[in-house]
Formats: sequence, C-alpha cells, structure tokens
Amino acid sequence: LIGYLSYRGRMQKDSRCLDGSGKCEMTPTASYLVDDNEAEEEVPGPPVFYWPDLRNLLSDKLSTTHLENTSKYSFEAGQSEDESLAIYIHEQFESFSLDEVWNDEHYIKLQVKGSSDNTVSILKDGKEEELERPSAYVAYSKSGSVSGKPIHMNYGLKADFQKIKNLDISLNETIIIFKAGKIPLAEKVSNENCWAPLRLEDSSYFSQAHLGTGDPFTPGFPSFNHTQFPPVESSGLPRIAVQTISSQALVKLFRQPRHLFVGQEQPCTKTGGQKWPSSPQHLARTPCQNQSCLVRVVQLAQTFHSRACSFSPGMSKPVGNYSILVFCSVPLGLDNAAFPVLTYSGIPVVSFGFCNKDEEYPFLGTTQDTLDNLKKIDKLYALMRAAAEVAGQIALRLTHDHELFLDFERYDEELLAFQEKILPYYSDVKELGLTLNWLFFARGDFQRATDSLRNDISNSDRENRIIRRALNDRIMKVEYDFLSPYISPKDAPFRHIFFGKGSHTLQSLLENLQLLRTSRDSVDVNMLKEQLALATWTIKGAASALVGDIWNTDNEF
Repeated sequence: LIGYLSYRGRMQKDSRCLDGSGKCEMTPTASYLVDDNEAEEEVPGPPVFYWPDLRNLLSDKLSTTHLENTSKYSFEAGQSEDESLAIYIHEQFESFSLDEVWNDEHYIKLQVKGSSDNTVSILKDGKEEELERPSAYVAYSKSGSVSGKPIHMNYGLKADFQKIKNLDISLNETIIIFKAGKIPLAEKVSNENCWAPLRLEDSSYFSQAHLGTGDPFTPGFPSFNHTQFPPVESSGLPRIAVQTISSQALVKLFRQPRHLFVGQEQPCTKTGGQKWPSSPQHLARTPCQNQSCLVRVVQLAQTFHSRACSFSPGMSKPVGNYSILVFCSVPLGLDNAAFPVLTYSGIPVVSFGFCNKDEEYPFLGTTQDTLDNLKKIDKLYALMRAAAEVAGQIALRLTHDHELFLDFERYDEELLAFQEKILPYYSDVKELGLTLNWLFFARGDFQRATDSLRNDISNSDRENRIIRRALNDRIMKVEYDFLSPYISPKDAPFRHIFFGKGSHTLQSLLENLQLLRTSRDSVDVNMLKEQLALATWTIKGAASALVGDIWNTDNEF
C-alpha cells in the first residue's frame, strides 16, 4: 500500500481534469496512470499468412503454360544446349530478385564408348565365335577380357546369389547373367563374386557400374578442380568387367556349350560442365535430377517471387496434411538422387514422384531421355505441375514456422525397433563373452537427449532468433550425427548407420547376429566386436551432440 501511494504521488495528473470544468473524460483514479496526453501509435507488423492461405496462393500461381514454355528445348550435360540453359536460368533467377545468384562450375570425368563396340563371343573347340557386338556399354566398368562359364542369376539380388550358394554351385571363374531392373546395376555388380557379369537388356541404352555418387575419381568432392588433394579412385568402382547383352544373343548362348568370352575396350574420358544456382544459410533445397525437374524448379522460383513481398516465414502455427508423401512410401535406393544427400552428407531429405505401377519410364539415366520421349508421357504437364506444387508445399512448410518441421523424435522409435530385433540374440552374444547392454544404454541416452531437446524448444522464446537458430542447428544435426565417424568416406561413402551401405550399418550388425544361429562358424568374432563398439559409440555420440554444447549442460561428472 505504501509503495502504491508513493508511486501514485509521482504520477502527473491529466490536464483535462484540472481545468475547473468538472468534466473529466476519465475517472480521477485512472487519470493518475496517464503519462501524457499523446496516445501511442500501434506499429503494424508484417501480415500473417496461415497455412491454408499459403497453400492456396501457391496453387493459384503455378502455371502449366510456363512449364510448357520452359521445356521447349532438350539439353545434355556438357553440351552447348546445357550452357544456354544455365544462362537462361541465371537470368530468370536474377529477374526474381533473389538475395544472391551466382554460377558455380564443376568438372567431372564422363566415360564414353571407345572407337569400336565391345564384343561378346563364344569359345568353341578353341575357336572364338562372335555372338554379339552391342552398341551399349557400361561406364566405369573395369577394362579387359575374361572368359568363364555362364550362370543366369535372375535379377542379381542378394537373395538370388544365396539360392545359388545353397545349391553348392561355385561362382569362381564364372560369368553371371542377370536381368535389368529391381535394383541399380552398380548394386548388382557389387554383389558379384565372379569374373564378369553380363546385363540382359533389350536396348541400346547405357548404364554405369560405379557404386557411389559424383565423380568416381574424386570421391567426396564435387570435382577435381575444387579439391586440395590429388585424384584418387573411389572404392565403389568395380573390380570386374561389366557388359550388356540382348535377349536374342542370350538365346543363342544357351544353345551352345556353356563357355563364354567377354571383351571390352578401355573407354575414353570426356569433360563437361554444369552450372547450378544456390543460396546460403539454412536451406530448403529442391534438387534437379533431369529436365522436367529443372523446369519445375524454375517455375517454383517464379511462383515464390510473385508473392515474396507478402510472406514472412515463421509467423503462424499451421497444420498440414502430408498423407501423399507417406502413402506408398519406399526406401531410398542407390539410384535415387536423394540417397547420397542423406547417407553421405547427413542432410534430411525427402524424395517423391508420381509413377504408373504398370509402366515405368524406361529412359531415365540413358541417352534416350530426350524431350521427345518425355512428351510421350500421358498428362505430362499436369503431373509436372502437381509435382511442383508438392515440392513447393514442402519448401514452404519447412520455412513457415520458427521451428524446423522435422520429426527428430522418430529415431527413438527406430532405435527401439532395432533393439527389439537384436534382443533375441542376447544369449548368443553372451556366449562369445560380449554384451548388448552398452548398445541398449546408448539408445536410452539418445531418448533422453531428444526429450531434453523437446523441453528446450517448449521452454524457449519463439521470437528470439539467436535461441531459435541454436535449437534449429541441434535439430538439423540429428541426421548428420548418425554418420559413422569411425570409417573413411573414401572407403565407405554412405556412412549413415540406418540407411547407408557397409559393415558399419545397423543392418549389417543384425545380419552378423543372425549368422550366429544359422552359420556360426562363418561369423568373424573380431568384426562383430568392432561392429558392436562402433554402433554404440555412434549412437552415444549422436545423443551427446543432440543435448547441445557441453558448457550449457548440467551433467555432473
């Protein structure tokens, strides 16, 4: 009461109550709370756009006509048409008033066919009889000539090889024949334990046998002119010769004695360039895999520019429906452009597409992927517009809120599911003098770390940019911290322990544990120890990084 009275005595009275007229516009008590006669003007803030409004604006601005105009011309990487397209996109982006637009040139080695076609021949009574001289070739295949007995291996899957092994058929000095499809050619070649594989393909298309991404002679870098280290060969390059063969030649082959000869020339190399625009800071990036993707990105940039003046990210709490992205969801494959982004770089990524389950687009990744063949797709531009709209909604959804719209707690479920898979082998591991407890403890640490991050997000000031950026950095690092730091990117580029490829993955650890029941003698105990240790340390390291900087934690040592 004393404080109130003393404060009241210091307040200036409203002059309109002191003019002697007795007509005050406010009560005397209220007049003591007025500092002056001027009312403070309210400063208008940026307009608030809720999620349904943004979604409708995006849909209205996307134009099928613009998609058709942008995709009038075909192009090939490294050619003059590609250079013209890069200039056109650069000019378009500059006209959209983007923050910054620049060109970045990368040089890679492209393998093309030599001066003459490769040959597939039959050795009969010491004489070589040419079976076929296919025009197709496999890039990055090992050069040389080999001979051996032919064995048909269906699609070249691991399950197909296991069936052959179960029949006690040796694959030494054999040539494997498999059909195209199911999985990428590079993955099939990596499954081989033979002298050379033949890929059954009724076309003149080419493929590549490099189990990796980017330039195989500078792994881990976009191009050799941007690295400080001398070029080295990727571990994903095959150590065997690979060639295609037609079904007609295959019929002739199996009518003959089972001995086959494969000859292959050394391909020459070609250098090409491609320019891509990009932007700094936290990104919602939409990559391009082919011409139709590139057209959609240009259309999206134009659409975002047309309403950039009225959209302020992070001003509302929208709710979006993304059932279209999880319906018919499939794992990322090696032939998916999003795969290296996730498994090599550790960046959260989503890949989607519209496809006819009864008919695949057969030209993707081949020389026949031209504009004329692309236009043969039914309702092409309507599908391109729909894909652009979905990509635009994803980009908007990621930038709309202050908090990144990423479900980092999902890995709690994935780790728990993995623990349930390996739990039945607890006693088998114990017989080897090992334990799974430390792996379980690491999973618990990770769950507590995600709980801590969720609490920090809930208790933070959403309008404080510094705090929000620090929290978003922690969210973004969840994916990155699951890249195994204990292996070299040169030897195993796909280091993600959930989605990568190699002995460091949780799937490889599970397969080794399963061998304890089916083929105990084939289990390398030292390798199993190493797998358990590295998986535990990786998960524990991810948990520690998720908690935040060590000087900001309250852990007692």
